[in-house]
Amino acid sequence: MDFYQFTSVLKRALDDDGRQKIVEMLWDIAYADGAADEFEENTIWRIAELLGVSTRDRVLLRQRVAGRASRTAPFEGPLSAAAAKGEG
Repeated sequence: MDFYQFTSVLKRALDDDGRQKIVEMLWDIAYADGAADEFEENTIWRIAELLGVSTRDRVLLRQRVAGRASRTAPFEGPLSAAAAKGEG
């Protein structure tokens, strides 16, 4: 995938706080199901690098979002484990 095309527009249009907010929103999406998988982590790493968000900031944002995700109940949709067992 080519992330450069859209990240270059965002990088020019947003200040540092705005670019960090984009990365935080990406982590929110990745943790929507309660956990981020390897593909999601790699994608966010690549986008953060292109946006100029430091590794330190990317990790801090991930920890913040992961902390919020651990305090909320996991998503129970039609394809969740509970629904597959007939419990949902």
